[in-house]
Amino acid sequence: MNQEPMTAPVGSIQKFSVEDGPGIRTTVFLKGCPLRCKWCHNPEMIDFSPQLIYLTNRCIGCGFCIESCPQGAIRPKDGKIVVDWAVCDDCLRCTKACYAGALKSVADEMTVAEVVGEAEKDKGFYEHTGGGITVSGGEMLSRPRYVAEIIREADSKGIHVCLDTSGFGDGEALYDLAASPAVTDILYDMKCIQPQKHLEGTGVDNQGILENLVRLAADARICKKITMRMPLISGYNDTDEIIKETAAFFIKNNLRKVTLLPYHTLGVSKSERIGEVAEVFEPPSPERLVQIRSLFELTGITVEVLGQ
Repeated sequence: MNQEPMTAPVGSIQKFSVEDGPGIRTTVFLKGCPLRCKWCHNPEMIDFSPQLIYLTNRCIGCGFCIESCPQGAIRPKDGKIVVDWAVCDDCLRCTKACYAGALKSVADEMTVAEVVGEAEKDKGFYEHTGGGITVSGGEMLSRPRYVAEIIREADSKGIHVCLDTSGFGDGEALYDLAASPAVTDILYDMKCIQPQKHLEGTGVDNQGILENLVRLAADARICKKITMRMPLISGYNDTDEIIKETAAFFIKNNLRKVTLLPYHTLGVSKSERIGEVAEVFEPPSPERLVQIRSLFELTGITVEVLGQ
């Protein structure tokens, strides 16, 4: 009896990515994340359930979606349509009637073979730049078996894999994924080193996240793969106290590479497309970024600031 191939909801497969690990990469965004970061730049990837997204710039105002909606959640307005998100139940019937692709599912179920097959089209770029596949999200650790199959399939094609994770989840599964020889890089998030602040900003405690990180860092084979990534939100995690505490933790665990990610508002417009309202923050000033970089570098940590 043939077993059905494993699938997972894939939000998008981004080609020619240069910010998700070394070289030119194909980044696979898996839908579903247990964190609720207030500044999330991929809010459509948080919910584990099927979800509608409305791309207003694609709407041609044909009205077929209005007729297809059993809840009456769609109505015409100014030559396009509007969605009553309080009424919409994400049944996604409207997506089948939307020929313009304005109404669509946030994610589509894909097999591992489909995902790796899409990435394999750009294998030549990986070989010349040291790139490969990056598995991101959402939170990739929420689907460890699927990620393990991606790693296995990619390895069979001679493609290296980078894991992009918050570290929140099954530590044993994370260790097994990280230990694979096919995994050459790990991007590990540090939202905030202080437990209460982490809880306030993400909705979850960071104890397990830190424990998982310490375990990975204790293995020299895995530690050398890790680059820490830290989003910087003004007034939340950019104080001298937090930066110094974070740097000390990194040095204690022999973590010598950090990428700083100044806050941006990309997630705000994405939230609107799924009927949510995002809280707006501010990035640290350019002068403050220089100071933060210096605080890390003074401890011997190599710093990259994304976008600069």
